[in-house]
Amino acid sequence: MESEQEYRLLFESNPQPMWVSDCDTLKFLAVNEAATRQYGYSREEFLSMTLLDFELEADVRRLPTAEQQRTPRLQRPERHKHKVKGGSLIDVETTSRNVFFGGRAAKLVLALDITERLRMEDQLCQSEEKFSKAFRSCPLAITITTLAEGRCLEVNDAFLRTFGHSRQDVIGRWAADLNIWAFPQDRETMAHELFRSGRLSGFETVFNTKSAGPRQVQLFAERIELGGMVCILAITHDVTESKRLDEQFRQSQKMEAVGRLAGGVAHDFNNMLGIILGYCDLTENHLMAGPTKKNIHHIRQAAERGANLTQRLLAFSRNRRVLPSVFNLNTVVKEINQMLYRVLPSNIQLRFQAGESLGDIKADLSQVEQVLVNLVVNARDAMPTGGEIVIETQNIDLDETHARKQPGVSPGAYVSLSISDTGCGMTQETMTRIFEPFYTTKPIGEGSGLGLNMVYGVIQEGGGHMIVASEVGVGTTLQLYFPRIEEFAAPRPVAYSAAMPIHGSETVLVVEDETPLRELIVRLLETDGYNVLECSDGQTAIALSKRHQSTIHVLIADLVLPGMSGREAAALLRESRPELKVLYISGYIGDLIPKQSSDAVAVLEKPFTKDMLLSELRHVLEPVPQSQ
Repeated sequence: MESEQEYRLLFESNPQPMWVSDCDTLKFLAVNEAATRQYGYSREEFLSMTLLDFELEADVRRLPTAEQQRTPRLQRPERHKHKVKGGSLIDVETTSRNVFFGGRAAKLVLALDITERLRMEDQLCQSEEKFSKAFRSCPLAITITTLAEGRCLEVNDAFLRTFGHSRQDVIGRWAADLNIWAFPQDRETMAHELFRSGRLSGFETVFNTKSAGPRQVQLFAERIELGGMVCILAITHDVTESKRLDEQFRQSQKMEAVGRLAGGVAHDFNNMLGIILGYCDLTENHLMAGPTKKNIHHIRQAAERGANLTQRLLAFSRNRRVLPSVFNLNTVVKEINQMLYRVLPSNIQLRFQAGESLGDIKADLSQVEQVLVNLVVNARDAMPTGGEIVIETQNIDLDETHARKQPGVSPGAYVSLSISDTGCGMTQETMTRIFEPFYTTKPIGEGSGLGLNMVYGVIQEGGGHMIVASEVGVGTTLQLYFPRIEEFAAPRPVAYSAAMPIHGSETVLVVEDETPLRELIVRLLETDGYNVLECSDGQTAIALSKRHQSTIHVLIADLVLPGMSGREAAALLRESRPELKVLYISGYIGDLIPKQSSDAVAVLEKPFTKDMLLSELRHVLEPVPQSQ
């Protein structure tokens, strides 16, 4: 009796649902409080029901026979779906044992509700499946490695593609064996940070690939635990290309900023150089041969070198007026060949390989000529002990595959101009800086650092691009690509003969805000017979024109004037004087005249000499017809 009471006490107080059912009738004979809570029935309701009221039809068919139920052993756990009060289903795991209850063959059943456990297991499986799919299909390289020694446990396909390894190369291998870290100490830094905070974001380092060289990467990592091991889940972002593009963008911004500064400086500098050159002209005309005239000659040479430097500044800043025309590079190289020979010493050979059936290009002829001279001079300076320079032209067609290899390059038809030398070559560090403003490898006083910047500006202006290849001790090749066009080269204008008269008697209105330069221009014009009106700004010029009753034949106006530009002043003057001809002068074109303008706008760039001014003025007053 005492053991029966103990049994009932254990049965009733057990926190897990339990019942006793008849093996023959499946009727419930006893049920504890936990079972009534789990299924929602009262004890009386429970004892009026059978197991068939709980089981689904499919589970009923799997119930053991009465004979099997009498087997005196603990049954293995089984899973069932049971109906609770209200009709909903729960997942249960039952463990049973055959017993005798009140002299009848019965079964003692422990029924655990595992609905929540199964739901969590299913969510875990789904989560693992999602992670597995994300891991495999992610376009970024993902790795799982041990924290301590860096042994690789798993990698995705993106990692294998990016770094050129096979799965067999990396799984189970240590980081040191794979030589992935270009700087092994960076892995120690990463591991220390993960050990400290458990997370790493945007850690920059360099990874070695199997055969394609080093790559700059950013790491995003988490510390995780797998099978009792502390591991690292890391996403590796290859930023090599984006870093290179960022550097190009910063370089472009730097060049643009310096270009704007250069344009502004060139304007004022050209005014001063114009004054120097002009007074050199006037002074030389009144001097006999002797030391003083020689001194004036040296002043002129220095001013001309300064003028050449400002032209480079303006070409670099793209503030020179662009006058595009259609021409053939073979013709240009042949015409300029003699001048190139004059700048080369006898120990340097110059060879020209002209491409057959070479297409035409459209660009500013004077700029292309200057590009060619600059590159030949650079090649000369790279060969102090002599060597060979090869100029080569050819037609090149770039398809999508080749164009993609060069950022910013579009596929299409090009004409290539390459200049190769057998000089000292450039280091990789120098190669990355050759287009920096004012960067030069030449000694102080021998290079401005604007030559290749000017080349870069001209090529970009014409929609082309350039490729530089160099090897220390072997030489350098610069290959320029100009878009090939189908237009025919236009005949060149007949040059204005120096023998033609440059004197005149017309009335000229000079508008220039730089007083010394204006006085010089007036003096030069009056010396050669012109009737000159002068002022310093556009508003005064308009007022002066209204007061002057006679004809004004030509306006000479600086493009950059206080209050209004030279073009604005010319437009207002032409409202009352439609036949007025215009010659603009400026040391800074900027956006005052569209760079690709095709209209016949006469512009004389500062600084200019007396002969240049008077000749250009005659061109405006008496235009020379094109040759037929």
